[in-house]
Amino acid sequence: MLLQIGVRMFSVADFCNKELETEPYIIKPELLPVRGKLYIAAPEKHNKSFALLSMGFALASAQPLWSVPDFTIARRFRVGYFDQELGSIRLQKRLRSIRNLKPADEIRDTSFFVEPRNRAFRLDKKEGLLAIEALALEHGLEVLLFDPISKFYPGFDENNTQQMSQLVLALDTLIDRTGTSLVFAHHMPKPSEVARHGAQRMRGSTVLAADLDTYIEFKRLSPGHHKSQYIEASFTTRDAPVEPVYLKRLPSGEFDFAGRDNPLSRRFHPHTTPDYEV
Repeated sequence: MLLQIGVRMFSVADFCNKELETEPYIIKPELLPVRGKLYIAAPEKHNKSFALLSMGFALASAQPLWSVPDFTIARRFRVGYFDQELGSIRLQKRLRSIRNLKPADEIRDTSFFVEPRNRAFRLDKKEGLLAIEALALEHGLEVLLFDPISKFYPGFDENNTQQMSQLVLALDTLIDRTGTSLVFAHHMPKPSEVARHGAQRMRGSTVLAADLDTYIEFKRLSPGHHKSQYIEASFTTRDAPVEPVYLKRLPSGEFDFAGRDNPLSRRFHPHTTPDYEV
């Protein structure tokens, strides 16, 4: 006897004509899907935390991500930022710095929630996942930002494929139970330790890279001590390709779009360069 579970399949014709209930992307063009996963990867001190905070403000105010005109956000979203990187003092300083440059916006400021360095929120323990789920449902959060992901699973070995597969299942369950999209900052290994490409370059098991929807890699072009820094952002997505962009991280922590070409490149044009005088 066949088990009756109340599920039916769609014909191709029926499915193609089906009205889907939700917008497919939170950040366009095809950067962050609804109920999707996005990773921002870079070595340490390469502006990942600044990028996540700037993303939080953009989502809560429906402004283009990192001031890139093409990276549009159709409406305001309710955002939660879970910090395990900065701590309360630095997090408050950075939030104030970015917020003070922007026009007063009560809706934005009351739609962007932060949780500074609370070790109870974990992705490797049922209790920690339930705590994250409870906050997401209580505040009606639609996008969750984790900075960085590796500090949310202290009980897992990130090089262990089985444990990282458990993490992927936990993330999928969190999405199913809350309807949220997830964004993570993640570290990269030292250049000498990896010869992988694209999302596979992230530190640890490649299980996470195989599961994500969008991978963004930051390459800092300016020295670390510069107050303003230029960054190259490259993208790998499941959908249409996205061209690299160049960003300028301002002293405030906010981002400006610096174009599609490297703003620091210097080209030598022999036909327009004066001859030496001897």
